[in-house]
Amino acid sequence: MATLVWNGAQVLERVKAATVLAVDRTLAEAADQAKRDHSWVSRTGFLEASIGVLAPAHSEGLRVSGSFGALANYSLFVEVGTSRVGMTAVARTEGSEGWWTIPAPKPSPGVSVRQSFTIIPPGGGFGFRTLHTPSTKSGPLMAARSYLRVAAYFQFPILAYRVAAAYQGSRMP
Repeated sequence: MATLVWNGAQVLERVKAATVLAVDRTLAEAADQAKRDHSWVSRTGFLEASIGVLAPAHSEGLRVSGSFGALANYSLFVEVGTSRVGMTAVARTEGSEGWWTIPAPKPSPGVSVRQSFTIIPPGGGFGFRTLHTPSTKSGPLMAARSYLRVAAYFQFPILAYRVAAAYQGSRMP
């Protein structure tokens, strides 16, 4: 007669431990990517320095979670953009169904924005800068320059592979 020994509790603990390791690695990789791969020019390094893991991975029951982001007071405005009229960046974020559905800044209904640009000659080693000046004063003040969502988009799909590697004791991708 065959006997089956059920090690479900031990397996579950190994899966949770592997998931914590994988989530920590994914958050760190996403934060690193957001720091180095972005479309805006950093003159002070303040925003980049504020990017990091905000809450390390932790488990609550069967759920493992953590977070990464930026702590600079203007980081949301860079991520989602700003507008002179209509909903504020904060209102657009709070009114969305989640991080991926935040609407872009828009002009007032019926207003079309002709975007003019002023090129300032290079100086101080920073190269050319472009200043956006909406001609009607009713359009986007600052276009969205997403960096956190882009990093999450690239790093989060790798999480399952990292969990599997951590569970096997292999090097995580």
